[in-house]
Amino acid sequence: MQEKSFLYGGELEPFLQDPSKMYLIKGDQITLKDSTAGWCKVSYTTKTKPITMWVQCKSIKFP
Repeated sequence: MQEKSFLYGGELEPFLQDPSKMYLIKGDQITLKDSTAGWCKVSYTTKTKPITMWVQCKSIKFP
């Protein structure tokens, strides 16, 4: 994973016009939910709640 991988909202595809201020960092544990056109929909649990958002697939690495 890159230093910071920014997350994007959107139900069926990422909403690129309005990126969130949230991001993943190296070591964050994520679960892949879906993918389309170079984008991966991932689930991540923060300290307070789970979130599901889009991130560029090239910016993450799965084992």
